[in-house]
Amino acid sequence: MQENMDTYVKVRRQPNDYQVATYKLSGIFDLHWDDVSGGIGVSFMDQHFLYGYVQCDEAVEGEVAHSCQHGTAPHSIKICILKKDNKTIYESLIKDLPPKPQMERSKPESGNTCKKDIKIILEQNGSMRKTELIKQLVYIGHGEYNIENVLRRLKKEKILDYWKDPQNKRYLMYSLYNKSE
Repeated sequence: MQENMDTYVKVRRQPNDYQVATYKLSGIFDLHWDDVSGGIGVSFMDQHFLYGYVQCDEAVEGEVAHSCQHGTAPHSIKICILKKDNKTIYESLIKDLPPKPQMERSKPESGNTCKKDIKIILEQNGSMRKTELIKQLVYIGHGEYNIENVLRRLKKEKILDYWKDPQNKRYLMYSLYNKSE
């Protein structure tokens, strides 16, 4: 890699993590494509992301989700490098890697898109907890990462209505917007 070793790279533990840290490029090693994140090892079955490793105590700025419970610091942790966080240097980071693997997209057993299955499930059940909705969608073959993206899009498009469960405020409830209102 021909990049200046004082180049800074923004990293996360998982692609959908809100915590972002900055590391020197020279402190990042073993860049590779993967569909399993660092930390809790979430599988993003829908696609591969760029991952590497850093020493947990070498962040220049910010922090990533990490507890040091696996032993004494410093030790290496797996991190994710997103294109949206590193637009100016991303292409140079991946240029020496093999091509990004394409995920085999198996159709869910329903044969429907995630959006259509969400509508069908909510039409049949009225309102339901987000966790239960996701569980049903995963069961019929949709990937969790895709489900989260589709739910976000449907909320933006005002197709989904959501609120906190009155019996347990930790849970989000979902239903289709009532078009007659």
